[in-house]
Amino acid sequence: MRGGSGRQSFELKDFSGGQVSKAPPKNIDPKYSPDCFNVYSEGAVVRRRDGIAVVNSTAASGAGNGLYNWVRGSATTNQWLVGMWGASLFKMDITAGVWDGTWDAISVHSASGTAFTTAGGIAYFANFNGVLIISNEGRERVQKMTTSDTSYFNIEVGGTGTAPLAQFVFNWKNHAWFLNCSGSEDQVVHSSVNSYNNFTGSTYGANNLLTENDLGITSGFILNGRLYAMKAFSIHRFTYTGSPSPLVEIRTIKSVVGTKSPRTVRNVSTPEGEVILFLGSNKKLYLCDGQETQEISDAIDIATNSVASVYMQAINEKILNKCFAVVHEDLNWYELFFGVGTGTNDQPTHSIAYDYRVKSFWPMTNRNFTYGNISDNGSGKRVVYTQGTIGKAYLLNSTNSDDGVAIDYRYTTGKMGKSILLSRIDEVEVETDIVSCRPTFAWRADWETNWISQTMSSGTNSHNWSPGRIDNMIQFRISGSDTSAPFKLWSIIGSERAIGVGK
Repeated sequence: MRGGSGRQSFELKDFSGGQVSKAPPKNIDPKYSPDCFNVYSEGAVVRRRDGIAVVNSTAASGAGNGLYNWVRGSATTNQWLVGMWGASLFKMDITAGVWDGTWDAISVHSASGTAFTTAGGIAYFANFNGVLIISNEGRERVQKMTTSDTSYFNIEVGGTGTAPLAQFVFNWKNHAWFLNCSGSEDQVVHSSVNSYNNFTGSTYGANNLLTENDLGITSGFILNGRLYAMKAFSIHRFTYTGSPSPLVEIRTIKSVVGTKSPRTVRNVSTPEGEVILFLGSNKKLYLCDGQETQEISDAIDIATNSVASVYMQAINEKILNKCFAVVHEDLNWYELFFGVGTGTNDQPTHSIAYDYRVKSFWPMTNRNFTYGNISDNGSGKRVVYTQGTIGKAYLLNSTNSDDGVAIDYRYTTGKMGKSILLSRIDEVEVETDIVSCRPTFAWRADWETNWISQTMSSGTNSHNWSPGRIDNMIQFRISGSDTSAPFKLWSIIGSERAIGVGK
Protein backbone atom coordinates (compact mmCIF):
# COMPACT_ATOMS: atom_id res chain seq x y z
CA MET A 1 0.00 0.00 0.00
CA ARG A 2 1.18 3.49 -0.71
CA GLY A 3 0.69 6.25 1.81
CA GLY A 4 2.11 9.50 3.11
CA SER A 5 3.07 12.46 1.00
CA GLY A 6 5.35 10.72 -1.50
CA ARG A 7 5.20 12.27 -4.97
CA GLN A 8 5.82 10.44 -8.20
CA SER A 9 5.39 11.07 -11.90
CA PHE A 10 3.78 9.19 -14.76
CA GLU A 11 4.66 9.50 -18.42
CA LEU A 12 3.01 8.54 -21.69
CA LYS A 13 5.56 8.82 -24.48
CA ASP A 14 4.61 5.98 -26.81
CA PHE A 15 1.26 6.11 -28.65
CA SER A 16 2.07 3.53 -31.33
CA GLY A 17 -0.28 0.76 -30.19
CA GLY A 18 -3.46 1.91 -31.93
CA GLN A 19 -6.94 0.92 -30.79
CA VAL A 20 -7.62 -2.11 -28.61
CA SER A 21 -11.35 -2.63 -28.12
CA LYS A 22 -11.33 -6.19 -26.80
CA ALA A 23 -9.63 -5.26 -23.52
CA PRO A 24 -11.16 -3.08 -20.77
CA PRO A 25 -9.91 0.52 -20.62
CA LYS A 26 -8.32 -0.12 -17.21
CA ASN A 27 -4.71 -1.19 -16.96
CA ILE A 28 -4.09 -1.71 -20.68
CA ASP A 29 -0.60 -0.98 -21.93
CA PRO A 30 -0.30 2.85 -22.09
CA LYS A 31 0.60 2.78 -25.78
CA TYR A 32 -2.90 1.50 -26.67
CA SER A 33 -6.14 3.45 -26.89
CA PRO A 34 -9.56 2.00 -25.98
CA ASP A 35 -11.24 4.50 -28.32
CA CYS A 36 -9.83 6.66 -31.10
CA PHE A 37 -10.61 7.70 -34.67
CA ASN A 38 -9.04 9.71 -37.49
CA VAL A 39 -5.62 9.57 -35.85
CA TYR A 40 -2.58 7.34 -36.34
CA SER A 41 1.01 7.02 -35.15
CA GLU A 42 4.22 8.29 -36.71
CA GLY A 43 6.68 6.23 -34.73
CA ALA A 44 5.75 6.83 -31.08
CA VAL A 45 3.91 10.09 -31.86
CA VAL A 46 0.15 10.23 -32.50
CA ARG A 47 -1.30 12.70 -34.99
CA ARG A 48 -4.51 13.51 -36.84
CA ARG A 49 -4.81 11.98 -40.30
CA ASP A 50 -4.58 14.08 -43.44
CA GLY A 51 -7.58 14.84 -45.60
CA ILE A 52 -8.77 14.27 -49.15
CA ALA A 53 -8.65 16.39 -52.31
CA VAL A 54 -10.97 16.19 -55.31
CA VAL A 55 -9.27 15.04 -58.51
CA ASN A 56 -12.06 16.06 -60.94
CA SER A 57 -13.97 19.27 -60.27
CA THR A 58 -16.72 18.31 -62.74
CA ALA A 59 -18.51 15.19 -61.57
CA ALA A 60 -18.87 12.19 -63.81
CA SER A 61 -22.27 10.58 -64.17
CA GLY A 62 -22.88 7.69 -61.78
CA ALA A 63 -21.30 6.17 -58.71
CA GLY A 64 -17.75 4.84 -58.77
CA ASN A 65 -17.71 1.22 -60.01
CA GLY A 66 -14.03 0.79 -60.79
CA LEU A 67 -10.64 2.52 -60.70
CA TYR A 68 -7.37 1.37 -62.26
CA ASN A 69 -3.98 2.76 -63.25
CA TRP A 70 -3.37 1.46 -66.78
CA VAL A 71 0.32 1.80 -67.61
CA ARG A 72 0.20 1.65 -71.41
CA GLY A 73 3.86 2.38 -72.11
CA SER A 74 6.09 5.05 -70.64
CA ALA A 75 5.11 5.64 -67.02
CA THR A 76 5.66 9.39 -67.42
CA THR A 77 3.82 9.99 -70.68
CA ASN A 78 1.66 7.03 -71.60
CA GLN A 79 -0.59 5.92 -68.76
CA TRP A 80 -4.22 6.51 -67.91
CA LEU A 81 -6.28 6.61 -64.77
CA VAL A 82 -9.26 4.49 -65.85
CA GLY A 83 -12.61 4.82 -64.10
CA MET A 84 -15.92 3.03 -64.40
CA TRP A 85 -18.71 5.46 -63.46
CA GLY A 86 -22.06 3.70 -63.40
CA ALA A 87 -21.82 1.56 -66.53
CA SER A 88 -19.64 3.99 -68.50
CA LEU A 89 -15.89 3.80 -68.99
CA PHE A 90 -13.69 6.91 -68.72
CA LYS A 91 -9.99 7.76 -68.72
CA MET A 92 -7.93 10.62 -67.31
CA ASP A 93 -4.68 11.90 -68.86
CA ILE A 94 -1.44 13.26 -67.44
CA THR A 95 -0.61 16.90 -68.10
CA ALA A 96 2.57 18.48 -66.75
CA GLY A 97 3.18 15.66 -64.30
CA VAL A 98 -0.33 15.46 -62.79
CA TRP A 99 -3.68 13.99 -63.73
CA ASP A 100 -5.54 16.64 -65.71
CA GLY A 101 -8.77 16.35 -63.68
CA THR A 102 -11.04 15.59 -66.65
CA TRP A 103 -12.80 12.27 -67.24
CA ASP A 104 -12.87 11.57 -70.97
CA ALA A 105 -15.52 9.05 -72.08
CA ILE A 106 -14.38 5.84 -73.79
CA SER A 107 -17.11 4.43 -76.00
CA VAL A 108 -17.87 0.84 -76.87
CA HIS A 109 -16.95 -0.12 -80.42
CA SER A 110 -20.15 0.10 -82.43
CA ALA A 111 -19.65 -3.17 -84.32
CA SER A 112 -17.32 -5.32 -82.22
CA GLY A 113 -17.92 -4.32 -78.61
CA THR A 114 -20.61 -4.91 -75.98
CA ALA A 115 -21.60 -2.05 -73.69
CA PHE A 116 -21.65 -2.63 -69.96
CA THR A 117 -24.91 -2.24 -68.05
CA THR A 118 -25.59 -0.77 -64.64
CA ALA A 119 -26.73 -4.20 -63.50
CA GLY A 120 -23.20 -5.44 -64.16
CA GLY A 121 -22.01 -3.60 -61.07
CA ILE A 122 -18.41 -3.43 -59.93
CA ALA A 123 -15.73 -3.69 -62.63
CA TYR A 124 -12.40 -5.52 -62.38
CA PHE A 125 -9.31 -4.77 -64.46
CA ALA A 126 -6.27 -6.73 -65.61
CA ASN A 127 -3.27 -5.84 -67.75
CA PHE A 128 -2.16 -8.55 -70.19
CA ASN A 129 1.18 -7.31 -71.53
CA GLY A 130 -0.21 -3.84 -72.17
CA VAL A 131 -3.76 -4.85 -73.12
CA LEU A 132 -6.46 -3.66 -70.73
CA ILE A 133 -9.01 -6.37 -69.89
CA ILE A 134 -12.28 -5.46 -68.15
CA SER A 135 -14.75 -7.81 -66.46
CA ASN A 136 -17.48 -7.19 -63.90
CA GLU A 137 -19.39 -8.86 -61.09
CA GLY A 138 -22.40 -9.34 -63.38
CA ARG A 139 -20.23 -11.56 -65.60
CA GLU A 140 -21.12 -9.60 -68.69
CA ARG A 141 -19.16 -9.89 -71.93
CA VAL A 142 -15.45 -9.39 -71.09
CA GLN A 143 -14.01 -6.38 -72.94
CA LYS A 144 -10.50 -5.38 -73.99
CA MET A 145 -8.64 -2.33 -75.20
CA THR A 146 -5.16 -2.04 -76.74
CA THR A 147 -2.92 1.00 -76.55
CA SER A 148 -3.84 1.98 -80.11
CA ASP A 149 -7.60 1.77 -79.57
CA THR A 150 -9.94 4.67 -78.85
CA SER A 151 -12.88 2.39 -77.95
CA TYR A 152 -13.23 -0.98 -76.27
CA PHE A 153 -14.00 -4.33 -77.94
CA ASN A 154 -15.19 -7.82 -77.09
CA ILE A 155 -12.15 -9.74 -75.87
CA GLU A 156 -12.47 -12.31 -78.71
CA VAL A 157 -11.86 -9.68 -81.40
CA GLY A 158 -8.57 -10.60 -83.09
CA GLY A 159 -8.48 -13.94 -81.30
CA THR A 160 -9.82 -17.45 -81.75
CA GLY A 161 -12.80 -19.15 -80.14
CA THR A 162 -15.30 -17.84 -77.60
CA ALA A 163 -14.30 -16.29 -74.26
CA PRO A 164 -16.15 -17.25 -71.09
CA LEU A 165 -18.32 -14.74 -69.27
CA ALA A 166 -16.38 -14.35 -66.04
CA GLN A 167 -16.20 -12.08 -63.00
CA PHE A 168 -12.40 -12.05 -62.64
CA VAL A 169 -9.48 -12.20 -65.08
CA PHE A 170 -5.81 -12.71 -64.14
CA ASN A 171 -2.63 -12.64 -66.22
CA TRP A 172 -0.55 -15.63 -65.03
CA LYS A 173 2.08 -17.73 -66.80
CA ASN A 174 1.27 -16.10 -70.17
CA HIS A 175 -2.35 -17.25 -70.05
CA ALA A 176 -5.48 -15.24 -69.23
CA TRP A 177 -7.33 -16.97 -66.38
CA PHE A 178 -11.09 -16.42 -66.08
CA LEU A 179 -12.56 -17.13 -62.63
CA ASN A 180 -16.24 -17.55 -61.66
CA CYS A 181 -17.79 -18.13 -65.05
CA SER A 182 -21.40 -17.73 -66.06
CA GLY A 183 -23.19 -21.05 -65.74
CA SER A 184 -20.52 -22.42 -63.41
CA GLU A 185 -19.37 -20.22 -60.53
CA ASP A 186 -16.82 -22.92 -59.59
CA GLN A 187 -15.12 -22.87 -62.99
CA VAL A 188 -11.70 -21.50 -63.97
CA VAL A 189 -11.01 -21.20 -67.71
CA HIS A 190 -7.58 -20.41 -69.14
CA SER A 191 -6.69 -19.15 -72.61
CA SER A 192 -4.04 -20.77 -74.76
CA VAL A 193 -0.43 -19.93 -73.89
CA ASN A 194 0.98 -16.55 -74.98
CA SER A 195 -2.49 -15.19 -75.68
CA TYR A 196 -5.32 -13.57 -73.79
CA ASN A 197 -7.95 -14.38 -76.42
CA ASN A 198 -7.10 -17.73 -77.99
CA PHE A 199 -9.65 -20.21 -76.68
CA THR A 200 -8.60 -23.21 -78.75
CA GLY A 201 -5.70 -25.66 -78.81
CA SER A 202 -3.99 -28.03 -76.39
CA THR A 203 -3.02 -25.35 -73.83
CA TYR A 204 -6.58 -23.97 -73.58
CA GLY A 205 -8.87 -25.57 -71.01
CA ALA A 206 -10.88 -25.41 -67.82
CA ASN A 207 -10.83 -26.60 -64.21
CA ASN A 208 -13.71 -26.95 -61.77
CA LEU A 209 -13.22 -26.30 -58.06
CA LEU A 210 -15.97 -28.41 -56.54
CA THR A 211 -15.96 -28.06 -52.76
CA GLU A 212 -18.51 -29.39 -50.31
CA ASN A 213 -20.87 -26.72 -48.94
CA ASP A 214 -18.85 -23.88 -50.49
CA LEU A 215 -20.11 -22.86 -53.91
CA GLY A 216 -18.77 -20.13 -56.14
CA ILE A 217 -15.35 -18.52 -56.58
CA THR A 218 -15.36 -15.16 -54.81
CA SER A 219 -11.85 -13.86 -55.51
CA GLY A 220 -8.32 -14.69 -56.57
CA PHE A 221 -4.74 -13.49 -56.25
CA ILE A 222 -1.19 -14.16 -57.40
CA LEU A 223 1.53 -14.68 -54.78
CA ASN A 224 5.07 -15.97 -55.14
CA GLY A 225 4.53 -17.15 -58.71
CA ARG A 226 1.32 -19.05 -58.02
CA LEU A 227 -2.33 -18.37 -58.75
CA TYR A 228 -4.91 -18.78 -55.98
CA ALA A 229 -8.69 -18.97 -56.19
CA MET A 230 -10.80 -18.13 -53.14
CA LYS A 231 -14.31 -19.03 -52.09
CA ALA A 232 -16.33 -17.88 -49.11
CA PHE A 233 -14.75 -20.57 -46.92
CA SER A 234 -11.79 -22.03 -48.80
CA ILE A 235 -8.55 -21.16 -50.61
CA HIS A 236 -7.10 -23.15 -53.53
CA ARG A 237 -3.55 -22.98 -54.88
CA PHE A 238 -2.63 -23.49 -58.55
CA THR A 239 0.87 -24.70 -59.41
CA TYR A 240 1.78 -24.42 -63.11
CA THR A 241 3.12 -27.61 -64.69
CA GLY A 242 3.36 -26.40 -68.28
CA SER A 243 2.10 -29.68 -69.70
CA PRO A 244 -1.11 -29.46 -71.74
CA SER A 245 -2.79 -32.11 -69.62
CA PRO A 246 -2.93 -31.23 -66.83
CA LEU A 247 -1.76 -27.63 -67.14
CA VAL A 248 -1.94 -27.03 -63.40
CA GLU A 249 -1.87 -28.90 -60.12
CA ILE A 250 -4.58 -27.68 -57.73
CA ARG A 251 -4.40 -28.04 -53.97
CA THR A 252 -6.85 -26.81 -51.32
CA ILE A 253 -4.77 -25.05 -48.68
CA LYS A 254 -7.69 -23.90 -46.48
CA SER A 255 -11.18 -25.35 -46.14
CA VAL A 256 -12.52 -23.09 -43.36
CA VAL A 257 -11.22 -19.62 -44.30
CA GLY A 258 -12.19 -17.52 -47.30
CA THR A 259 -13.77 -14.23 -48.32
CA LYS A 260 -16.97 -12.66 -49.61
CA SER A 261 -15.11 -9.38 -50.23
CA PRO A 262 -12.97 -9.74 -53.37
CA ARG A 263 -11.68 -6.16 -53.39
CA THR A 264 -10.19 -6.52 -49.91
CA VAL A 265 -7.66 -9.08 -51.18
CA ARG A 266 -4.36 -7.19 -51.49
CA ASN A 267 -0.67 -8.03 -51.83
CA VAL A 268 1.34 -6.36 -49.08
CA SER A 269 5.11 -6.19 -48.56
CA THR A 270 5.67 -6.67 -44.83
CA PRO A 271 8.92 -7.04 -42.85
CA GLU A 272 8.27 -10.81 -42.96
CA GLY A 273 7.92 -10.84 -46.75
CA GLU A 274 5.13 -10.42 -49.32
CA VAL A 275 1.76 -11.69 -48.07
CA ILE A 276 -1.94 -11.36 -48.81
CA LEU A 277 -4.29 -9.49 -46.46
CA PHE A 278 -8.06 -9.91 -46.78
CA LEU A 279 -11.37 -9.58 -44.94
CA GLY A 280 -12.73 -13.01 -44.10
CA SER A 281 -16.35 -14.04 -44.45
CA ASN A 282 -16.51 -14.00 -40.63
CA LYS A 283 -15.58 -10.28 -40.54
CA LYS A 284 -12.04 -10.91 -39.30
CA LEU A 285 -8.85 -9.72 -40.96
CA TYR A 286 -6.50 -12.44 -42.21
CA LEU A 287 -2.92 -12.73 -43.39
CA CYS A 288 -2.01 -15.45 -45.89
CA ASP A 289 1.56 -16.37 -46.87
CA GLY A 290 0.46 -18.77 -49.59
CA GLN A 291 0.28 -21.76 -47.31
CA GLU A 292 -1.00 -20.71 -43.88
CA THR A 293 -3.59 -18.14 -42.88
CA GLN A 294 -3.54 -16.20 -39.63
CA GLU A 295 -6.22 -14.05 -38.03
CA ILE A 296 -4.62 -10.73 -37.09
CA SER A 297 -7.53 -8.54 -35.96
CA ASP A 298 -8.39 -10.10 -32.59
CA ALA A 299 -7.52 -6.91 -30.67
CA ILE A 300 -10.35 -4.99 -32.36
CA ASP A 301 -12.70 -7.86 -33.15
CA ILE A 302 -15.39 -6.83 -30.65
CA ALA A 303 -15.96 -3.91 -28.27
CA THR A 304 -15.63 -5.54 -24.85
CA ASN A 305 -14.76 -2.13 -23.43
CA SER A 306 -18.23 -0.76 -24.38
CA VAL A 307 -16.54 2.41 -25.61
CA ALA A 308 -15.23 1.89 -29.15
CA SER A 309 -17.69 2.42 -32.00
CA VAL A 310 -15.56 1.10 -34.89
CA TYR A 311 -14.39 -2.51 -34.74
CA MET A 312 -14.47 -5.62 -36.91
CA GLN A 313 -17.76 -7.17 -35.82
CA ALA A 314 -19.48 -3.79 -36.33
CA ILE A 315 -19.04 -4.29 -40.09
CA ASN A 316 -22.38 -4.62 -41.86
CA GLU A 317 -22.30 -8.21 -43.09
CA LYS A 318 -25.10 -7.47 -45.56
CA ILE A 319 -22.63 -5.55 -47.72
CA LEU A 320 -19.45 -7.59 -47.45
CA ASN A 321 -19.24 -7.55 -51.25
CA LYS A 322 -19.03 -3.74 -51.12
CA CYS A 323 -16.00 -3.69 -48.82
CA PHE A 324 -12.64 -2.88 -50.36
CA ALA A 325 -9.07 -2.17 -49.31
CA VAL A 326 -6.11 -0.11 -50.48
CA VAL A 327 -2.42 -0.22 -49.58
CA HIS A 328 -0.67 3.02 -48.60
CA GLU A 329 2.95 2.13 -49.27
CA ASP A 330 4.33 5.36 -47.79
CA LEU A 331 2.41 4.90 -44.51
CA ASN A 332 2.78 1.10 -44.28
CA TRP A 333 -1.02 0.81 -44.15
CA TYR A 334 -3.52 -1.71 -45.37
CA GLU A 335 -6.76 0.31 -45.14
CA LEU A 336 -10.03 -1.63 -45.06
CA PHE A 337 -13.20 0.27 -46.05
CA PHE A 338 -16.63 -0.90 -44.89
CA GLY A 339 -20.09 0.11 -43.69
CA VAL A 340 -21.16 -0.35 -40.07
CA GLY A 341 -24.38 -1.56 -38.45
CA THR A 342 -27.19 -3.65 -39.87
CA GLY A 343 -29.12 -1.10 -41.93
CA THR A 344 -29.75 -0.80 -45.64
CA ASN A 345 -26.87 1.60 -46.37
CA ASP A 346 -25.02 -0.26 -49.09
CA GLN A 347 -21.72 1.67 -49.26
CA PRO A 348 -18.63 2.05 -47.04
CA THR A 349 -18.67 4.81 -44.42
CA HIS A 350 -15.70 3.89 -42.21
CA SER A 351 -12.29 2.28 -42.45
CA ILE A 352 -9.64 0.66 -40.29
CA ALA A 353 -6.02 1.31 -41.18
CA TYR A 354 -3.76 -1.60 -40.23
CA ASP A 355 -0.14 -0.52 -39.82
CA TYR A 356 1.61 -3.73 -40.88
CA ARG A 357 5.01 -2.52 -39.65
CA VAL A 358 4.06 -2.07 -35.98
CA LYS A 359 0.86 -4.18 -36.19
CA SER A 360 -1.53 -1.51 -34.90
CA PHE A 361 -5.12 -0.63 -35.90
CA TRP A 362 -6.49 2.88 -36.45
CA PRO A 363 -10.24 3.44 -37.09
CA MET A 364 -11.26 6.22 -39.49
CA THR A 365 -14.59 7.93 -40.15
CA ASN A 366 -15.98 9.90 -43.11
CA ARG A 367 -14.71 7.29 -45.57
CA ASN A 368 -17.66 7.48 -47.96
CA PHE A 369 -16.03 5.81 -50.95
CA THR A 370 -17.05 3.00 -53.28
CA TYR A 371 -13.75 1.92 -54.84
CA GLY A 372 -10.05 2.58 -54.36
CA ASN A 373 -6.68 1.74 -55.83
CA ILE A 374 -3.03 2.66 -55.68
CA SER A 375 -1.81 4.62 -58.69
CA ASP A 376 1.00 6.71 -60.06
CA ASN A 377 0.25 10.36 -59.31
CA GLY A 378 1.47 11.41 -62.75
CA SER A 379 5.04 12.15 -61.70
CA GLY A 380 6.23 8.79 -60.43
CA LYS A 381 4.92 8.61 -56.85
CA ARG A 382 2.52 5.81 -55.94
CA VAL A 383 -0.46 7.18 -54.01
CA VAL A 384 -4.05 6.19 -53.25
CA TYR A 385 -7.12 7.38 -55.14
CA THR A 386 -10.75 6.57 -54.36
CA GLN A 387 -14.14 7.01 -56.00
CA GLY A 388 -17.27 8.37 -54.37
CA THR A 389 -20.98 8.08 -54.98
CA ILE A 390 -21.31 11.49 -56.65
CA GLY A 391 -19.04 11.07 -59.67
CA LYS A 392 -15.85 12.40 -58.09
CA ALA A 393 -12.47 10.82 -57.48
CA TYR A 394 -10.29 11.78 -54.51
CA LEU A 395 -6.63 11.77 -53.61
CA LEU A 396 -6.19 10.54 -50.04
CA ASN A 397 -3.70 11.92 -47.47
CA SER A 398 -3.16 15.15 -49.32
CA THR A 399 -4.77 18.14 -47.55
CA ASN A 400 -5.82 19.44 -44.13
CA SER A 401 -9.53 18.85 -44.70
CA ASP A 402 -11.93 16.37 -46.28
CA ASP A 403 -12.66 18.37 -49.43
CA GLY A 404 -13.12 21.54 -47.35
CA VAL A 405 -14.95 19.83 -44.48
CA ALA A 406 -13.36 19.78 -41.02
CA ILE A 407 -11.88 16.48 -39.88
CA ASP A 408 -13.22 15.21 -36.55
CA TYR A 409 -10.69 13.28 -34.46
CA ARG A 410 -10.20 11.78 -31.03
CA TYR A 411 -7.52 9.92 -29.10
CA THR A 412 -8.37 8.51 -25.66
CA THR A 413 -5.86 7.00 -23.27
CA GLY A 414 -6.51 4.05 -21.02
CA LYS A 415 -7.22 4.63 -17.34
CA MET A 416 -4.02 5.09 -15.36
CA GLY A 417 -3.41 4.45 -11.68
CA LYS A 418 -4.16 1.78 -9.08
CA SER A 419 -7.81 0.89 -8.52
CA ILE A 420 -7.25 0.28 -4.77
CA LEU A 421 -5.15 3.38 -4.07
CA LEU A 422 -6.10 7.04 -3.97
CA SER A 423 -3.86 9.65 -5.56
CA ARG A 424 -4.01 13.37 -6.12
CA ILE A 425 -3.14 14.42 -9.68
CA ASP A 426 -1.45 17.79 -9.16
CA GLU A 427 0.01 18.69 -12.56
CA VAL A 428 -0.17 17.59 -16.17
CA GLU A 429 2.06 18.74 -19.01
CA VAL A 430 1.11 17.90 -22.59
CA GLU A 431 3.88 18.23 -25.16
CA THR A 432 3.04 18.62 -28.83
CA ASP A 433 4.51 19.79 -32.05
CA ILE A 434 3.69 23.48 -32.41
CA VAL A 435 0.00 23.35 -33.29
CA SER A 436 -1.82 25.69 -35.64
CA CYS A 437 -5.12 24.15 -34.61
CA ARG A 438 -6.58 24.33 -31.10
CA PRO A 439 -7.66 20.83 -30.03
CA THR A 440 -9.33 20.07 -26.72
CA PHE A 441 -7.45 18.29 -23.96
CA ALA A 442 -9.65 16.69 -21.31
CA TRP A 443 -9.45 14.47 -18.25
CA ARG A 444 -11.80 12.59 -16.01
CA ALA A 445 -11.32 10.64 -12.79
CA ASP A 446 -12.28 7.01 -12.39
CA TRP A 447 -16.04 6.30 -12.35
CA GLU A 448 -16.84 9.74 -13.80
CA THR A 449 -18.77 10.06 -17.07
CA ASN A 450 -18.15 13.75 -17.79
CA TRP A 451 -14.87 15.19 -19.02
CA ILE A 452 -13.21 18.38 -17.80
CA SER A 453 -12.03 20.08 -20.99
CA GLN A 454 -9.37 22.67 -21.76
CA THR A 455 -8.54 24.31 -25.07
CA MET A 456 -4.92 23.87 -26.09
CA SER A 457 -3.02 27.00 -27.06
CA SER A 458 -1.75 27.30 -30.61
CA GLY A 459 1.83 28.15 -31.47
CA THR A 460 3.41 26.42 -28.49
CA ASN A 461 4.91 23.04 -27.59
CA SER A 462 4.09 22.86 -23.88
CA HIS A 463 0.59 22.91 -22.37
CA ASN A 464 0.21 22.82 -18.57
CA TRP A 465 -2.76 22.31 -16.24
CA SER A 466 -3.38 21.51 -12.58
CA PRO A 467 -6.29 19.03 -12.41
CA GLY A 468 -6.19 18.73 -8.62
CA ARG A 469 -8.21 15.53 -8.86
CA ILE A 470 -8.30 12.91 -6.10
CA ASP A 471 -9.33 9.44 -7.21
CA ASN A 472 -8.05 5.96 -7.94
CA MET A 473 -7.46 6.41 -11.67
CA ILE A 474 -7.42 9.13 -14.30
CA GLN A 475 -7.96 9.15 -18.05
CA PHE A 476 -7.05 11.69 -20.76
CA ARG A 477 -8.43 12.57 -24.16
CA ILE A 478 -7.40 14.86 -27.01
CA SER A 479 -10.02 15.74 -29.61
CA GLY A 480 -11.10 18.35 -32.10
CA SER A 481 -12.60 19.23 -35.47
CA ASP A 482 -10.64 21.50 -37.76
CA THR A 483 -9.13 22.21 -41.17
CA SER A 484 -5.73 23.28 -39.82
CA ALA A 485 -2.41 21.48 -40.06
CA PRO A 486 -2.59 18.27 -37.98
CA PHE A 487 -1.46 18.24 -34.36
CA LYS A 488 1.23 15.81 -33.20
CA LEU A 489 1.07 14.58 -29.61
CA TRP A 490 4.52 13.85 -28.18
CA SER A 491 3.86 13.07 -24.52
CA ILE A 492 1.59 13.41 -21.50
CA ILE A 493 3.55 13.83 -18.27
CA GLY A 494 1.90 14.11 -14.87
CA SER A 495 2.73 14.47 -11.19
CA GLU A 496 0.70 12.57 -8.60
CA ARG A 497 0.80 12.19 -4.82
CA ALA A 498 -0.41 9.05 -3.07
CA ILE A 499 -2.77 9.83 -0.18
CA GLY A 500 -3.96 6.40 0.99
CA VAL A 501 -6.24 3.48 0.40
CA GLY A 502 -8.79 3.98 -2.35
CA LYS A 503 -12.50 3.38 -2.71
